[in-house]
Amino acid sequence: MNTYPFRKVFDKANRRVRGLWLRNGSYYVQCTITNSSTALKHVTKLKLEHANNLEQAKVEAAKVKDDASKGQGTFGAMGPTFKSYREHYTTTNHKAEKTKANEDHFLRQWEKFLGEDCRITRISAQNILAYRTALLNRQPKGVNAKTVVDAITTLLSKDFEVDWDAPYEESLARALKTISGPPI
Repeated sequence: MNTYPFRKVFDKANRRVRGLWLRNGSYYVQCTITNSSTALKHVTKLKLEHANNLEQAKVEAAKVKDDASKGQGTFGAMGPTFKSYREHYTTTNHKAEKTKANEDHFLRQWEKFLGEDCRITRISAQNILAYRTALLNRQPKGVNAKTVVDAITTLLSKDFEVDWDAPYEESLARALKTISGPPI
């Protein structure tokens, strides 16, 4: 399937309809969503599932923008659970066996901390900092906290980059700007 770029939407009088976009025959609305847990703003385009023409798109876009401004609604897919994503990642990565075993071990620790039913879109800065704090505060300090945080960084590597030379909280905040999804 060929994907085409987003195109601006114009009404019958050839005036731009602000915030509406058209791609592959589907309407999208552009809105800014604030993550309630991190207070980070994220501009995104959300597909309007029930809009088949311009008038329906305008009505649905107004509802989505109103919900987004109130911090309500589910925007987009909720994503897989951490457990299913970990299992998929473990079976599809092409790394050395020892690396796979290490990553799987640390990701299982994350799974235990976050819970099996935690959606990957709901992993927040608070979750990561709480886990890191718990790891640093436990009595046997045989594992480096960076190594464990590195495991989840690798899992989310496409969208999550951490600069380990920078202070931890700064690099984490910068990295979470890219993975923090919309409020659900």
